[in-house]
Amino acid sequence: MHGETGSIWGLAWKSKTQEIFSSAFVKQYSGLKAGHDAIFRTVFNGTSYTTSVFANLSALGQNVGTLTTTDVTDCNYGAQVGNIGLGSIVLSPDEKYLYVVNIYNNTLVKIPTSNPTVANTVSYQIPGSGIHAFALKYYNNKIYVGVTLPGDVMSVLAFDPVGGSFSDTGLSIDAGSDWTSSPVVGGAPAFWLTDIDFTDNGDMLLSLSDRIGHMYCNSATNRLDEQKGDLMIAYKNGSSWTLEDRSTNPEFFGDDHWITNPTYHPEITIGSIYAMPGLGSVVATVFDPELNSYSGGLHRYNTATGKKEGSKELYTRETVTLFGKATGFGEIIATCGLPDIEIGNFVWFDKIIMVSKMLMKLV
Repeated sequence: MHGETGSIWGLAWKSKTQEIFSSAFVKQYSGLKAGHDAIFRTVFNGTSYTTSVFANLSALGQNVGTLTTTDVTDCNYGAQVGNIGLGSIVLSPDEKYLYVVNIYNNTLVKIPTSNPTVANTVSYQIPGSGIHAFALKYYNNKIYVGVTLPGDVMSVLAFDPVGGSFSDTGLSIDAGSDWTSSPVVGGAPAFWLTDIDFTDNGDMLLSLSDRIGHMYCNSATNRLDEQKGDLMIAYKNGSSWTLEDRSTNPEFFGDDHWITNPTYHPEITIGSIYAMPGLGSVVATVFDPELNSYSGGLHRYNTATGKKEGSKELYTRETVTLFGKATGFGEIIATCGLPDIEIGNFVWFDKIIMVSKMLMKLV
């Protein structure tokens, strides 16, 4: 699929038509196929998946800016990470609209999933000065938007799709170091709020990327040897959320380390998550998920205890140039489809009674 799309991050599944939407993502050493503002659509034709461009935001009347450097091997290309391109994407519950973050001007863009045009595409300005919007999650009739003010704070806004307005959830998360075009490996992380999800009981999960995982570039050795993302929880508190307090308690997801040497790599999450409905667990992308170094995969954590419940290594010992422990995954989605429409369980119960009565008459 990468050969058809180039670098992508956002994913959304349209179950009614069995389509996957994906959004272009600017990343060092990973090229683009149809521009930094492209949204792709992937469909299953019965034997294989085929991908084509669904829309370019620029063709829908949106200001997406211009890449100042297009050579992905040039270190100036990586400096554009988080400043231009597309962020996360989500679908409305009725699957009629797709929402995507236009990173360049911090807008939330609403696009019909069928026949998008300039006339039916709408953008909403995400409030804030100097911010970088990215994460999206559609939950309980609102779209939660993750924004980062580099070197200062990260926050979560709630967007009302009906009224077209944003409100502040009140969450404030330390954003770590300021963003720089030449980050130092082993230094303090430059956090970027890249994913949001919710547990079964309404707690908010916040996945933080270390920006170095997407934009590290060095002429001597381009292999990244360390990054420090994080996974945090904000507890549901009435109509708001309260962020975990690490000043008095251990971090909730304390097993997000490299099991071979927790001191060497105390934080291995790399920015994307998926909370599994009804199972009380969340899947997170990580580097070095098991014993092998220079590998990538998944961890699964219990959302009630924070403990690790499982792991899966998806690529192993990638020690070649341009890979290493850089962020090797984008967003995680489920392709389960919508449940069938049901009206209670009385239909099935009535059938059992009818069969029982028929058997009684036969006896």
